[in-house]
Amino acid sequence: APDGIVNTAEERERLEKELKEELNKVSANPVFNPKLYELAAKLAFTYIKDGINTAKKLTAVLEARIGDKITPWTPAIIETVRTWPKGVAFDSGKMRAVSKAVGARYEQGIRTREDMHDSMKELLKNRYKSFEPMIDAAYNGIEKFFNPTAEEVTANGQIQRESGSTSRGSKNVPAEEIQGDKEGRRGPNGRSGEVSGRRDEVTADDAGHTEEADTEEH
Repeated sequence: APDGIVNTAEERERLEKELKEELNKVSANPVFNPKLYELAAKLAFTYIKDGINTAKKLTAVLEARIGDKITPWTPAIIETVRTWPKGVAFDSGKMRAVSKAVGARYEQGIRTREDMHDSMKELLKNRYKSFEPMIDAAYNGIEKFFNPTAEEVTANGQIQRESGSTSRGSKNVPAEEIQGDKEGRRGPNGRSGEVSGRRDEVTADDAGHTEEADTEEH
């Protein structure tokens, strides 16, 4: 697990309580919730720090501790923690801000990794480099949240996210063991974690510009 994760009983109890409260606010077909996502990722890392380091075990402990409301979120959370960049500490404020910005852009139609990075560069300007490693990890999970596989739909009872998007061209590297602190995957053009497959592109307008205050340096 990365630096910034505290796996004491008190911290875990706090995260579990806050996560349950946040899950109680979501609808049956949830829109993306960056606060919920950040809490769940941080909680997952506490379990990983205790040696629960496979997708199957992590899913089981999350569902046992949090309940079945977390089930639609677990594949996305696991993908983010599995692909967390090596040497990058977990910062709750930055993680929530990045998740909010990436989630808003994905819902607006910015679906490719390259376009997501370009949009985030425009938003963050000279602060982009400090957020760049987390952008990929957030994107990996958020793409999975909006595009569950057929197996995940069956397992989780998910039908469709409110974005109405469908998966096209995503190539996730299978890995049973979750390190939660990995080197970024490189794609054909050299960008970390690049996936193939183009999706419809639209220009981000006001969604995403509201995150300016949230993406300040911590």
